Amino acid sequence: MNLFIAIVVLILEIFVNIILIVQGTIEGGLVRQAILYFLLPSGLNLLAVLTDHILMKKFPKNNWLLNYTMVLTVAFMGTVVAVTHYVFSITLTIFMMPVLISVIFGNCRLCNVTAIMCTLGVLLAVIWRSIDGEEASKLYVIPEMVISLGMVLISYVVARILISMNEQQNNKLLRAIVKEKRAQEEAMAANRAKSTFLANMSHEIRTPINAILGVNEMILREEKDQQIHCYSENIRSAGTSLLSIISDVLDISKIESGRLEIVTNEYELSSLVSDCCNMMAVRARKKRLELLVECDSDLPKKLCGDETHIRQVVVNLLTNAVKYTEKGSVTLKVTGRRSGEEFLLSFAVRDTGIGISEDDQAKMFEQFQRFDMKRNRNIEGTGLGLAIVKKLTALMNGSVTVTSTPGEGSEFTFELPQKVSDASPCGALNISYSDIDTNDYSPSFEAPDAHILIVDDLPVNQLVIVNLLKETLIQTDTAGSGIECLEAASRKHYDLILMDHMMPEMDGVEAYRRLRADRNSPNCDTPVIMLTANALAGVREEYIGEGFADYISKPVRGDKLEAAVRKYLPQELVHAPSSDRKPAGSADNDEFAPLLQELPELNLPLALSYCSGSTELYLDMLRDYCGSGRYDEMQSAFSEKRFEDYRICAHSLKSTSKTVGLEGLSERARASELAIRRGCPEYAVLDHDDLMREYETALKAIRTFLERRENNA
Repeated sequence: MNLFIAIVVLILEIFVNIILIVQGTIEGGLVRQAILYFLLPSGLNLLAVLTDHILMKKFPKNNWLLNYTMVLTVAFMGTVVAVTHYVFSITLTIFMMPVLISVIFGNCRLCNVTAIMCTLGVLLAVIWRSIDGEEASKLYVIPEMVISLGMVLISYVVARILISMNEQQNNKLLRAIVKEKRAQEEAMAANRAKSTFLANMSHEIRTPINAILGVNEMILREEKDQQIHCYSENIRSAGTSLLSIISDVLDISKIESGRLEIVTNEYELSSLVSDCCNMMAVRARKKRLELLVECDSDLPKKLCGDETHIRQVVVNLLTNAVKYTEKGSVTLKVTGRRSGEEFLLSFAVRDTGIGISEDDQAKMFEQFQRFDMKRNRNIEGTGLGLAIVKKLTALMNGSVTVTSTPGEGSEFTFELPQKVSDASPCGALNISYSDIDTNDYSPSFEAPDAHILIVDDLPVNQLVIVNLLKETLIQTDTAGSGIECLEAASRKHYDLILMDHMMPEMDGVEAYRRLRADRNSPNCDTPVIMLTANALAGVREEYIGEGFADYISKPVRGDKLEAAVRKYLPQELVHAPSSDRKPAGSADNDEFAPLLQELPELNLPLALSYCSGSTELYLDMLRDYCGSGRYDEMQSAFSEKRFEDYRICAHSLKSTSKTVGLEGLSERARASELAIRRGCPEYAVLDHDDLMREYETALKAIRTFLERRENNA
């Protein structure tokens, strides 16, 4: 800035000197003119710039030294011009410098010094003119002095006004900055408080839910009374819904706080799609909805991306579709295409539900949005599902769109770029709708010689874990605090320790540290798994970083607990369960023995899993299967060569056959449907007789079974 002013002053010197020469007001020879009116001011100006450079190195923070150096040059120029000539325009130009300096630097003291220097320059010029000037020019000394001092005064007043205005503006800006900073600090404090609250809420709410669902799972495993099973299913449903609400709130918190990380890893596309369908199958069947999957068999077998959050987005979209659809179907369509070096993967979820109006579509991805509350007031949810979908999609560099017609249904399309890991085709998906809600349970392993210590301050949580592991025959001990854990660990060796985090007197982390520090303890190297209701992002990494073998979030699911225990137990203690053991809570299938005799290929456990173990619901499904009239429709469509209608019938047969447990017939119908869709009806023609023969055999066997059952009733 000072260098810029020096250049401006130098240019001003040249213009002033030219004006004075043209007007003929400069007396003396050329050398005197050059020295007095140009070289001397220019030299001082350059000296000021050099001084500026030196002071900048030695006193980088003392800007006032630099400013005053420049003022000396300006004041000297004013004095020189005032001595030589009192032209109004020149005086105005020179003595407006206080205004210029004030605007640039905004310094009252600097303005005062500049005005004083200019005034002294005028007085010095008056004295000089009075002593050395001609008699004629002396007559104009007083008027010229008054004019010059007046200009200095005017420029000084203007400068001070500008400084005052500038200070007021700066003060307003400073107050605004301080206010904004305070607001930011308050927002950060509120966000920290929210995170702390959510962490506490997660633990405090999930802990009792863990006890409820854990005990309830034992009832489902061991109780044979159907009425009690019905009650337990309602408990499971309500508890799962509550957990879903908590998870939605926590997910939004993670995303907004920036603590949710996108982790890229390799995954199998067919496995991901199967998992999503498995999670939705039971809920869809309870509403008598058809869950359909259309997956391009040419898609890459393996991709690289964040499998966990992709699954979460797809499941959220499927959940919404099932939730707002009362009849018809929900379809998951998976496609993809090359986009440069990446593969653009697309999931489309289409339903035949209530649809969404155009006004609601514009705001449907906002948080806590619920639409058409008059019609949907009985539908559970927080209004966070689609907001989470939108935010997760953005984090994965993807996009989500919606098309909908009120009264006809909606279609949500979720696209995101992925890296191809294995380009071989994934093939036709063989989706097995596994159902964790089935009443038939059998342990995945046995370890009767293994010893595990369960540490939890709540007896009900201890009871849940003990009973979840009961069928594995593992020998278990319990401790109610970190102190009791250390005492038990000092007396006996354990193959694995399951440790709760939040406990009185001594929490799980401190107990773990002391356990590891005591090298004389028989369990100083025993693997420890953390069990906690804290489900916030980054928690698992914190526990692993602390040294824990693994982390399981509460409520603890039996299958996840068994998998973790099996992983960390010494392998020599683990073996397959005995083949002669009967699953806990399993019911005899004698009533379906005649049907199994006629249809040995019938997958009865799979079919019952679709009905949550309800034999009555399965019988209803068999009746619907026989009474659909689809056999005649397919024969008619085939004979009239209406292959599109035939494809629709095959599609329906594929789904319903799978639901009642006829997997072979379902696969044959799927092949015919796919052939017609790809423009190859010849395959369907060749396979038609075999398909219909197998279909007819199944119908006869089911009808015979149902008739005998009704006659015996």
